[in-house]
Amino acid sequence: MRVEVYLKDGTRLDEQHDAPRAFASDGDIINKFRNLASHRFDSKRVDRLVELVMGLDSLPNLGPMLNTLYL
Repeated sequence: MRVEVYLKDGTRLDEQHDAPRAFASDGDIINKFRNLASHRFDSKRVDRLVELVMGLDSLPNLGPMLNTLYL
């Protein structure tokens, strides 16, 4: 990441730092969701929610996900 700061007196400060990975992989996010959701839902429902969320762009509406959440 590169940051540049311009002060009122015209001084320009800039610095660059290598940032750690900013984004988690799909697997990281799914594992975290499974861990957290398992406190509330059984494994079958967690699997179904993962399936629905990962295919969200192909769902005609949110009905299937809402039905799974509120069974």
